[in-house]
Amino acid sequence: MGISSNVYLGGIIAIIGIFGFSLKEIIVAKFFAKRFERFPDALSIGDIMESQYGRPAKLVSGILGLIVCSGIVGVQLNALGYISHEFFGISQHTALIIGGVLLTAYTVLGGLSAIILTDVLQFWILVIGIPLTCIFGLIQVGGWSELMAAVPSTHVAISSDMIIPTILLFLTFLFGETFVPPYIQRLMIGEHTKDVERGTLMSGLLSIPVFVLSGLIGLLAFALFPGINAESVLPTLINAVLPIGLKGIVVVGVLSAVMSTADSFLQAGAVSFVHDVLKPLKQVETPKKELFVFRSTTVIMGGLAIVAAIMVKELIDLCLYAWTFWSPVMLVPFAAVLLGLNGSKNLFYLSSVSAAAIALITSPSLGGNALLAGVLTSFIVFSGGYYFAKR
Repeated sequence: MGISSNVYLGGIIAIIGIFGFSLKEIIVAKFFAKRFERFPDALSIGDIMESQYGRPAKLVSGILGLIVCSGIVGVQLNALGYISHEFFGISQHTALIIGGVLLTAYTVLGGLSAIILTDVLQFWILVIGIPLTCIFGLIQVGGWSELMAAVPSTHVAISSDMIIPTILLFLTFLFGETFVPPYIQRLMIGEHTKDVERGTLMSGLLSIPVFVLSGLIGLLAFALFPGINAESVLPTLINAVLPIGLKGIVVVGVLSAVMSTADSFLQAGAVSFVHDVLKPLKQVETPKKELFVFRSTTVIMGGLAIVAAIMVKELIDLCLYAWTFWSPVMLVPFAAVLLGLNGSKNLFYLSSVSAAAIALITSPSLGGNALLAGVLTSFIVFSGGYYFAKR
């Protein structure tokens, strides 16, 4: 939804920025996935951080994991609100509250098993639904040549004034999405390293046509419905171009795209907080209590996500806000552990505090780009400190 609305407003250059996610998956598959073999007993990112930087690093991982996952679930609930309002006439706030409650309920009751089961079904519906929307949209416009004639040249050309913002967005997705808790969980859950590498690589490669088709939906909507609310581009096009029956399938596909991301982040955030924060602090003594605390944390996360979705309207902006709390602190030190660079505890503290301070200070002026300022600070401080320590 974010891609289609951004293409609707600014043209196809908006797709390029999102390709940072695709490149991130490919890099992780090629250079990092196999390195998780060194941590066969790890259940979370905090376990790996603790092995190098000690217990405080694990606590930081758990707290930030809860924050970033709540923010991303908020993104999905916001999208759910837009979709439900467009298709069912429900108010956006009512829809995201209902969706948040349902999402939280099946994640609490079913755990990871429910998430895997629903994700497989949702994947197949999604990869059928998005192309169908593009095909019927092209038919209604009159074909590719008619589409190109209907949209302004600025929407299909890359203007010089958009190059820098696009590069920044690309880098933000590249660094912001790397090593967030659900992806780490997927890298650790595979039985064989080759399967993990292959799955992650396919995720990156398959995301490219999905992003392109999502951008095409934005162009189709511009040609057919100029002047509509940009955030409603995808639901409006589905409503207008698809026949009864297929429309139901595609609506389910769009809802699936929302749910399949939201449940993963909800579950991973709760695991991060319980396993990396409460358990080390001796707040969980037995498996029965751990299950109860995990479920309670999931419910609290669902509530936080609903609040985040209500407070921040723009989907991409909410992503950027969520990552600002995570990537500057975690990305560089965690990558260093995986690469076998034995940084000290003090180096972790120094780079993390410096990066977090820069990200928070620059956030009012740089917005989502504060994430990049924080990551750059972390890289400079960590790599500089590591070099001098080795010297």
